[in-house]
Amino acid sequence: MSPLPPAHLSLCAVALLSVAAGRQPSCDEPRLQAVASSAQEDAAAFLLQQEGRPLTVARLGALASSKADLKAIGQSKSVPVLMSSAVSDGMGIRGHALTQAEELEEGPATSKTVKDKSALLALELFPPAWLLGLDRFYLGSFRTGIAKVLVSLLTLSLGGFAWGLVDFSAVVLNALRKEESIHVLGMHVDFTPNTLQAAFVLAVVDLVMLPLWVVAAKYAWKVRKGHRMERLKANAMKSPHFKTAAAADNPVKGT
Repeated sequence: MSPLPPAHLSLCAVALLSVAAGRQPSCDEPRLQAVASSAQEDAAAFLLQQEGRPLTVARLGALASSKADLKAIGQSKSVPVLMSSAVSDGMGIRGHALTQAEELEEGPATSKTVKDKSALLALELFPPAWLLGLDRFYLGSFRTGIAKVLVSLLTLSLGGFAWGLVDFSAVVLNALRKEESIHVLGMHVDFTPNTLQAAFVLAVVDLVMLPLWVVAAKYAWKVRKGHRMERLKANAMKSPHFKTAAAADNPVKGT
């Protein structure tokens, strides 16, 4: 890159002097304008010589008009104001962009899941929901919900029932304390405050229903066992071996 010619340097100096002077009247102003005019003419001639083009009248007219524009810009005080306004606007835009970037970064970290606590306690009221992992699915823990279902299937519902009993204890204890959030056993959610009282009542109902569910399960198992024994007895009586044994035990008396 070639260095600036002396004409360019003088032109820059005159422009800076004119901007610094502003519109204040000065006795040296005609002299400065004359120097600026000669410097502009020298700069124009230098540029045209470098391009290898002859100096024409039309080109000189264009240079004269550009000289008038430069003079008007040099005497105007609005240029520094516009530049300062542009700089301040740029800084404002940059600050606004940084604020938006910080909000976007903090948004996902502070976002929380809000659920209805009474609905969760209603699910805990039914032990079959434990085996299917419905409580975990409701809280948004889909992976642990699927794992809970698989454990129930692989262990013939025994593992799912044990896991469900642990979750049941944690949820009911949290409801009895009327806490607005739960962070235990992989469950991380917040609850709406207006559902805490209803959840407390449902927690008491869950505790009352738990032994009733145990009694109902034992009764159902006993009834099923009795029906099974009756079916086995009926099938045994239909067997030919049973008839032969009965005839041997009760022989017909001869004459």
